[in-house]
Amino acid sequence: MRKNNGIKWWGWVTLSVLVMVAGDGTLAFAQETGGSAGWRPVYDNVMLVINFLILVFLLAKLLKNPLKNFLKTRHDEVAKELERLETERERAANDVADTKKQVAAEGTHILEIRERIIAEGERTKLAIIENAKKESEFLIEAARRRIQGRFQEARQAFRSELIESAMSIVSRRLPQEIGPQDQARQVDLFFTSLDQAQSKFSSARSASR
Repeated sequence: MRKNNGIKWWGWVTLSVLVMVAGDGTLAFAQETGGSAGWRPVYDNVMLVINFLILVFLLAKLLKNPLKNFLKTRHDEVAKELERLETERERAANDVADTKKQVAAEGTHILEIRERIIAEGERTKLAIIENAKKESEFLIEAARRRIQGRFQEARQAFRSELIESAMSIVSRRLPQEIGPQDQARQVDLFFTSLDQAQSKFSSARSASR
């Protein structure tokens, strides 16, 4: 292929030389016949056009393949650069999509942790309240029992003192005022009244609680 191109190129160069030689021969012939004054301007213009066309043709032939190769090389380079940029764009888009997915997943995970912490806090709060309630009930019950025990002790002591005082008074006055039967009846009546009063006091205290 290169050999054929070289043959064609040399053929066009030879043709150009022949055209110029023919032009010179024509000019010499015109000078010999005495018509150089009329042929000279026409010859110059024709040769100028022919030389220009030959130059353009030679430049086109000489620069065709290099220019074609240059344009093809630039086209390939631009295509590769566009392909690289497209690949980078797709990679960047994929990275952005992955980042969005990770952010969404992290946000969901954070919400789950937050809800878990809130639920655990609620359970802990309820457990603390329940324990405090049980402890307060236990303390109240213990205090009530201590108060009730002390009240029983105080009531028993008061009753004993009251009985002793009453017996002392009765033992001093009854012999002087009433007989033995009346003394026994008065003592029984006193103890009956005391028991009734104690029963009423206990019932009233139970109702008030």
